[in-house]
Amino acid sequence: MNSRANPAGQKSKQEYRPACSMSAAKKTYIKRIGCCLAVLAIIFCSVVSVSSEEPSDWAKDEVASAVSAGLVPAQLQQNYDSPVTRGQVAGMFVNLLEKASGKPASTIMAEKGVTVNENTFRDTADASVLVANALGIINGTGNGMFSPDGTLKRAQIAAIINRTAGVMGISTGGFSHGFTDITGSYAWADSELGWPVANGIVKGVGENRFNPGGDLTTEQAILITYRAYIALRDPVEGSDLSDGGADRCAEHIYAAHPELTPVNYDSPSLLHISEDMGQEYIDKLTFICDSTTYFLKASGKLSGGYSTTQIWTGPERTLTLAYLRGYGIVDPFDGQIRTIPECLALHKPEVVVIALGMNGVAFMDEEYFNTEYENLIGWIQENSPDSVIMLQSIFPITPDYIHWGQITNVSITRANSWILKIAEKHGFKYIDIHSALLGEDGNCKAELIRPDGLHPNGDGLDVILEYLRTHGNRDIMQ
Repeated sequence: MNSRANPAGQKSKQEYRPACSMSAAKKTYIKRIGCCLAVLAIIFCSVVSVSSEEPSDWAKDEVASAVSAGLVPAQLQQNYDSPVTRGQVAGMFVNLLEKASGKPASTIMAEKGVTVNENTFRDTADASVLVANALGIINGTGNGMFSPDGTLKRAQIAAIINRTAGVMGISTGGFSHGFTDITGSYAWADSELGWPVANGIVKGVGENRFNPGGDLTTEQAILITYRAYIALRDPVEGSDLSDGGADRCAEHIYAAHPELTPVNYDSPSLLHISEDMGQEYIDKLTFICDSTTYFLKASGKLSGGYSTTQIWTGPERTLTLAYLRGYGIVDPFDGQIRTIPECLALHKPEVVVIALGMNGVAFMDEEYFNTEYENLIGWIQENSPDSVIMLQSIFPITPDYIHWGQITNVSITRANSWILKIAEKHGFKYIDIHSALLGEDGNCKAELIRPDGLHPNGDGLDVILEYLRTHGNRDIMQ
């Protein structure tokens, strides 16, 4: 037998040749297609990575602060736009509780007289989940399940915040929230929302709605956790609805930006947190204002929409504090041009909110500013002596404003301190809306302002109205 013969059953190599051969040109074409597909795959993966590895621009500052404070585990420092899970939130809030209280969870549990039951849930034995459940911070989903990979709703995280405060011994009762959609299957959240809203931890989505069933992304959960951390260290408690305390939501921002003039939180004129006073309260306010507040009318946010009589300003839809003498404004009741004293004498508004100053901070020193401001106050007192007068802060801006440099938040906060001193002199109330709009970088929050860097957008106007309602002057409603 030939020693090179194939073993029984083994096919010769010739049998593996294809029936027809591929041309060189076709091989080259296929190779090129393969290369293109590989490049596209690399590009796609890169795009996905970039979009999820960084938080959104509007969230970057607070996410960075939360990471710096040790509130965000490493596994959540990516995929910021992905839905956050129930298990992840349980872990974040146990960590938050330890950092805000300065105590380990084991000590807190001992103080509360509770222990972990490892058999509580059939679908998880995660230590943070069990601790959070034992402390009453977060509940299961029924039938012995926790659903750690399930998504968390907006109403649920508000409840978790409220219960975490309760574990720390903070009184959360007595606050209302003013949202109209906490009904039906989310009616249970009605008593859980007041304190988180009053402390600026969670906010509505506009038009008096909270959207309780909305899902949360990772970056949203991180922001809420960070705001809860700030509030839990210096909480506003609701034992006295007439005075919920000074709203210190921006205190840490002023501390981080010493170039800004901080709010005097001990001022007797500063309006404190109150219960939500509702639309009836907003309807009582008449604003003598520049273009930043005028947008409440332009956006139809006030009663009467664009036909509202609550906005008093010039025919150019703005006013400059330095040029009020002899200047005519549009009388909103008939469209005629009248001076401010004439309008005051004719209509005698119940409440006047002075919302001016932005157009003067670039060139007015304190003496000049105060003189013109006092002159306006004198007109109100002379022509409508029964009007309640309140002074509103100038809003923050961003570097996108065309006159940035001439006007900055340094000059704006300085002018706001002048306005607060005027309020104190006369015994008026001061409305610190500036702080509600202020971002971690010391400028207006980018998500609340129009591209011009000056005027609040729709969301910003909603924040302004919510602040007015929840930092109300109770004397007006009596």
